[in-house]
Amino acid sequence: MVLAMAALAACGDGRSVMQVPDPPPMLALPDEYAFGDKVAVADETAVRHVDELLRQRYGRPDVKRYTAPGNADFGALRAYYDTRAGAIGWKPIPGLGRSLFPGEYALGYERGGSAFAVVWLTPRPGSTLVPVNVIRFGMADQQRKGR
Repeated sequence: MVLAMAALAACGDGRSVMQVPDPPPMLALPDEYAFGDKVAVADETAVRHVDELLRQRYGRPDVKRYTAPGNADFGALRAYYDTRAGAIGWKPIPGLGRSLFPGEYALGYERGGSAFAVVWLTPRPGSTLVPVNVIRFGMADQQRKGR
């Protein structure tokens, strides 16, 4: 359920390791996409908005799709990532969520020319799950440079 994600840092000599915090226990990696067409379109739109905001600065994204329980709290998710990302040197990307559509939420962090973002949709009435995406930017490019 918990997926560790790591990549080499921007420095080409591989002196430090760039690691994204593991997802919190509230997130699960589903075997298949658990949402209908309407939610899927909203989910893709939210991911695309964040991609458009960050790709030019940080490079090509890699998206991991998760689910959270429908009663999960975005504030708790934010607190989890703020604590863990900050502890290993990631800095928040200010204002990331301001240009998203209503019902789309995102938080992002940057470090050494790489970034990652977490995208969340407002739970739909009666839904037991919420789509949550963790998007990593520029880390694959840095991994290739470090080799």
